[in-house]
Amino acid sequence: MNTVAAALARWSPRRETYESYRYPVRYAWDFLAEDAPMLVPEEIRRRVDTEVRNRPTASGKRRQKLHAGTDMAKLYLQAWLKETGESEWHTCVALAEKYLALHNIEAPPERFDKEPF
Repeated sequence: MNTVAAALARWSPRRETYESYRYPVRYAWDFLAEDAPMLVPEEIRRRVDTEVRNRPTASGKRRQKLHAGTDMAKLYLQAWLKETGESEWHTCVALAEKYLALHNIEAPPERFDKEPF
């Protein structure tokens, strides 16, 4: 039987691999899901949180909880872009590039050949 110390000595952190279907939008949402409190202005986060909580559930009651992290990140990004008027494509590419750099994911250079939506 291996000891915990021996198992930890052999362990190495799992490295994420680049997935082309996630670039740039899902990587952008993942980045915001991790770092939204530091990036998205507080007034936008509060306004979106209030809108989500005020939307009735299927039973007509007020929501008690917010959506999952990436779903909230998507709503934060939409509200922020609506307020600033920035391009969604260029913003998603910038956020995705930050995510790839943060997680040391090697991405092929042809990722920039994708067509914007």
